[in-house]
Amino acid sequence: RRAGAMDIFRRIRKWVLRMFTGASELQRICGDRLHDGAMTLAVRRSLLASRQLAAEARQALSAQPLAAGAKQENVVLAALSEPAVPKAAQEAAQLCLRICEVKGIDVQGRDVSAEIVTSNLRLSVDTLFYTRAVIGRLQKLRAEVVAQGDPALDVLWDTLRPGVRRTGGALTDEWGEIGFQGKDPCTDFRGMGRLALLQLTHMCS
Repeated sequence: RRAGAMDIFRRIRKWVLRMFTGASELQRICGDRLHDGAMTLAVRRSLLASRQLAAEARQALSAQPLAAGAKQENVVLAALSEPAVPKAAQEAAQLCLRICEVKGIDVQGRDVSAEIVTSNLRLSVDTLFYTRAVIGRLQKLRAEVVAQGDPALDVLWDTLRPGVRRTGGALTDEWGEIGFQGKDPCTDFRGMGRLALLQLTHMCS
């Protein structure tokens, strides 16, 4: 009941602001400052709350945003498959055009304020789509089983034990020297799969 009342209040507030300012909620979000992470999250909330765009937004932005400040040079993000990026960019462009059409945003606007709105909107939607692609890649890595002979295991060993060669091969008690529980290091990655191995290798490098 409380959620329903808050939704009604939000819609009334949006209508009043639209009447007084002549701008939609997205235009107000994207038109008052330079783009930042808070703006991206506000755009996402607005899209998911929109009666006209909620279904499309839920389908397009199914993944949750990453925490603010995530570094793109992170080794896991760098492993993002190349085809995902142009596909995300194409879908983002299509959604932006749809948003502008529904919300009456003039994409051909000549004045500076219109250019700021459309630029910030595109940056926000691009960020959301890229984040979705990254999260999809992370989920795929998490589902991958670490196999014996994975090159990342050798990289981890060489990083932590530089110049020391394992004499027992892939299955050896020597893995315990760098913290593994048994002869087979692969069994220590059951919960997070290859994602955990890549993160561990990155943090140790």
